Amino acid sequence: MKKVALLITIVFGMIVIQGCENQEDIIVYTESYAMTEAVYANEVKLQEAFWFVEEIALVKIDDKFGYIDHSGKIIIEPVFDTAAQFSEGLAAVEIDGEWGYIDKTGDVIISPQFDEGYSFVDHWARVKVDEYYGAIDSSGEFIVEAKYDQVLPSSDGFLSLTKEEQRGLFNLEKQILIEPVYEEIGGFVEGLASVKKDNWGFMNERGELVIDTRFHRVNPFSEGLSVVAVMVEGERKYGYIDKTGGFAIGPRFDSAGDFIEGYSIVMEEGVWMVIDGEGEVANYLEINDVVDIWHEFKQVEVDGSYGFIDYKGDFIIEPRFDLSYSTFNFREGIITLRLDGKWGYGNIDGEIIVEPQFDDAMDFINEYAGRVVLDGKCGYVNKNGEIIIEPQFDDVDFLMTEGIARVVLDGRYGLVNDKGELIVEPKYEAIGGFSDGMSTIKLEERWGFINDIGEEVVKPKYDNAGQFNEGLAPVQLDGEWYYINKTGDVVF
Repeated sequence: MKKVALLITIVFGMIVIQGCENQEDIIVYTESYAMTEAVYANEVKLQEAFWFVEEIALVKIDDKFGYIDHSGKIIIEPVFDTAAQFSEGLAAVEIDGEWGYIDKTGDVIISPQFDEGYSFVDHWARVKVDEYYGAIDSSGEFIVEAKYDQVLPSSDGFLSLTKEEQRGLFNLEKQILIEPVYEEIGGFVEGLASVKKDNWGFMNERGELVIDTRFHRVNPFSEGLSVVAVMVEGERKYGYIDKTGGFAIGPRFDSAGDFIEGYSIVMEEGVWMVIDGEGEVANYLEINDVVDIWHEFKQVEVDGSYGFIDYKGDFIIEPRFDLSYSTFNFREGIITLRLDGKWGYGNIDGEIIVEPQFDDAMDFINEYAGRVVLDGKCGYVNKNGEIIIEPQFDDVDFLMTEGIARVVLDGRYGLVNDKGELIVEPKYEAIGGFSDGMSTIKLEERWGFINDIGEEVVKPKYDNAGQFNEGLAPVQLDGEWYYINKTGDVVF
């Protein structure tokens, strides 16, 4: 059988796919690839170089991959056809068409035997044998047999398994396998996950189907109750079930949201109301519609105008705005508002912190700033409603990272901070993301580095450059790779 081994590695923003064909003969592998003599990176030509991870960097020498330490010493022989960086103390390596794993001394911990091998994450790694995927632990033992079409990380400490378009799970902590028998599986909430097999039900973390798949729609449990939909006399109605699967509140609603602090907003026979956990009406709402029933703070319509209410039905923001489309509902306590085609911001206390005046406004994704657009120019406002960067740039990052964002003017990149300061004039052809307090810059087709206060510490002179990590960065000049420190000195 012909086997093909693949590794997808990211090389400074470019995806490279490499492969080679396996030999039919039985191959005997060495037990260690540790260097037995002292050879340093500055004594050889580096064809490729990667940033340091776990105090070791992957390099390519004479068309083979090996590893160096912080002194530039080659500590693991460059003998691998393809290799990955270290993760959790192990690195996936490929030799003669088979993948295995080595440790930081170069010892073979898991013998080459797989058609594909991927990096360890949370003490497991995905591998491929023939046409199927499985998962191994750091000793090389299969925790999930290689018999699935795909094995990928899921949420809450589970692996997602796919076989013939059916879904299953593997519980990493409890080592429980749930075979792929479902069309869809939701995330675990309050110990239960929704599953679909024609209709919807729930299973527990052991994979036991505790609520039969008999509902047209279900929502994750909230405060011990789940909104479910069933057909009643030919119409879809919503009710609430408890964790036994029985109805705690019967299916009589035309729309229903999750319970929050003992209350939920529902509609029955065209009337919106707030109910308690017994299904009793706590408050009738004088509104026409609820736009986003699943959000904690719900956008509602009153006579053609829109505002926001809390889980008890009390108005946070009075209905005087146009319909707003917000991806993140009051994220960072801020919401976008629209009036007469202009955008502004309100907060969770009901204050209009920025009156609608912009042509567009993005949600606050983190604590720093929101992106706004006026007359085709971009800027930022902060959570206090202050315009910290006047709309003046052709484009800006959607979010600030650690208080810094890239801006673009006339095709050139610069940097601003959350204090409203232009820390780097828009003059570069490209600016990368910050890593280890440094970012790549490109000018006249050459690469250099700036620090996080905007100082150009390494002049653009290199053909290529990778990110700083652990105080060093790989750079390329005239076809050879080197490592420099944060002052720009070539270390090796």
